[in-house]
Amino acid sequence: MKVLRRGHFRLITILSVAGLVLLYMYYHTAGGDHGSPAGDEEAVDSSSAAGAALSSSKQRVRQVAYPLQSAGSSSNQHAEDVRLAVAGQKTPHDQCPLISAPVTDVNTVTQFPKFDFLPAWMRGREFWDSNFEKRYLKRRAKWRKLPLKVFLMPHSHNDPGWLKTFEEYYFHQTSKILHNMIDKLTLHSNMTFVWAEVSFLALWYERAHPSLRQRLKELVHEGRLEILTGGWVMPDEASTHLYALIDQMVIGHQWLNRTIGIKPVNGWSIDPFGHGAAVPYLLQESSITGTVIQRIHYAWKQWLAEQQLGDFKWRQTWDAEGDADILVHNRPFDIYSIKHSCGPHLQICLEYDFRKIPGEYTEYSIKSVPIDENNVKLKAELLLDQYGRQGSLVPHNVVLVPIGDDFRYDHASEWGQQYTNYQMLLEHINKNPTRYHASIHWGTVKDYFKEVRSRMKEFPTLQGDFFVYSDIFTEGRPAYWSGYYTTRPYWKLLERQLQAVLRSAE
Repeated sequence: MKVLRRGHFRLITILSVAGLVLLYMYYHTAGGDHGSPAGDEEAVDSSSAAGAALSSSKQRVRQVAYPLQSAGSSSNQHAEDVRLAVAGQKTPHDQCPLISAPVTDVNTVTQFPKFDFLPAWMRGREFWDSNFEKRYLKRRAKWRKLPLKVFLMPHSHNDPGWLKTFEEYYFHQTSKILHNMIDKLTLHSNMTFVWAEVSFLALWYERAHPSLRQRLKELVHEGRLEILTGGWVMPDEASTHLYALIDQMVIGHQWLNRTIGIKPVNGWSIDPFGHGAAVPYLLQESSITGTVIQRIHYAWKQWLAEQQLGDFKWRQTWDAEGDADILVHNRPFDIYSIKHSCGPHLQICLEYDFRKIPGEYTEYSIKSVPIDENNVKLKAELLLDQYGRQGSLVPHNVVLVPIGDDFRYDHASEWGQQYTNYQMLLEHINKNPTRYHASIHWGTVKDYFKEVRSRMKEFPTLQGDFFVYSDIFTEGRPAYWSGYYTTRPYWKLLERQLQAVLRSAE
């Protein structure tokens, strides 16, 4: 028999101690579970929702481990649920309900693969065909019972960063636009305007004379100037982090509330490259009741026009009851310029962009001619046909017509050119109601949604998103806006790191 070495005694001692510890843990745990369940649960604050949830969790574990106790445990859980209900508190089941998928009229995930992505009309860049024309003529015959109502809405889209820096845009163009806005809306007492980018508005307000600040507030409260969305910027919706979307909206809304004393009631998202469901949800959570979208795939444009789904309730995929629904208006044509806003025929719409600035030679400045007494009837009826065609794409026969483009109205003369010519056109139409059965008014997004809601009580529902975005208006062939998902990784990494630092600091 060999003599045990010192190292062997150490190993035996360690193993013995480890065995004793394991035995102690086993019996202690078993004793705790079998001992007094009621006592354990009373150790938790069972009057709170957290205590009830923890008790429910323990109960489910015991039902699996000890089936013989399931009947008594179930009885105890029922008694606990009754006690919570009497106390006015939610039971664990109510706190974490089963989420069921909504049933909507349109599901973008299932509908998108059905589209023809190379339609015959693509090279002509207009989806309007004989079927659309026939439907328009049928609708036109019913204008006596369902009159066409049009809202003209001057606007100027100002990117805080695009081809120039934020400061360059502000000092070269945006500051002039905002100064002109105050002067010209004061001069033309029925003209309207909308604005979305609070970052520019805040910088202008900071530098403006107190009299201009006061006039700004007056125009807003009169309803002739509507601040839309209220975000610091008009954010991209495809590759932007959720925190950035929320943060810029909070900053913008806080500034508007503190400075002007308003909360935006409508959204305006005309330049994001595709639209997701997150931004409409955030808008709805910030008390906005309706919003406008623009840039969606050309196949969606055609299909929504065919189905007369220009206005719909956007529903979240987790919201079966529609509690977070928001009313959405989709602009039926490609882009937010005047060329793409009056109706389906682009070359006709070009004739109604009356901006003429010395030294500027554009497709619209060449085609448009001023309105006078000699041509007002012809021009008004030609324009009314375009508005009517657009009105036939929705059931309610109400049309919103944006009059503007990127950084428009930076020259004071454009305000007078657009207002004077359109005013003559709408006066001619409005003076002949029995002939045209239509009316044209200056208005804002708020006016549009108010009229739509007065004519429609129920709206179709849609779930999903509008990615990926593709247009055809530039070259007459598909241009997919998807490269920016992966390009410039260094800048995206830097931006996300900056977001993390900012969020930690806040």
